[in-house]
Amino acid sequence: MLLTGRLAARTAGLAVLALGATLSTVGPAAAANDWGTLSELDDAKLQACKVSADGGDAWKIKLRVKNGNGYRVKSTARVFDDGAATDSRWASGWVRRGDTSPVGSVTMGRGSAWTVSFSLSADQLGGGGEKGSGSIDRC
Repeated sequence: MLLTGRLAARTAGLAVLALGATLSTVGPAAAANDWGTLSELDDAKLQACKVSADGGDAWKIKLRVKNGNGYRVKSTARVFDDGAATDSRWASGWVRRGDTSPVGSVTMGRGSAWTVSFSLSADQLGGGGEKGSGSIDRC
């Protein structure tokens, strides 16, 4: 009977530790962003939101593809400064039906000279556009 009581107490203690570890890792990683949609292709969406970067001198634009289509899709984004391409770019890779891509990002300066150009495409169709940081909601 004593062994059973110790075993039960030990099992309960381990369960509490496991729950605590799970909750501590879920908190920050599971924090939801307020995703806005930059582009749609049927039920696939290129989504974005922004956070301040470089001490407030720039924006970090977070990007992901959420695919509700019946086929695979992919997306790209590139930052332009007054029409000139910068090195800040992102590509999602192919995202299968029902999946969401990992979150990536590009960094762009503040002001009207800065834009992000993007595409969302499948094997035989697609589209894209260009937006300034003012058109992208904060995360």
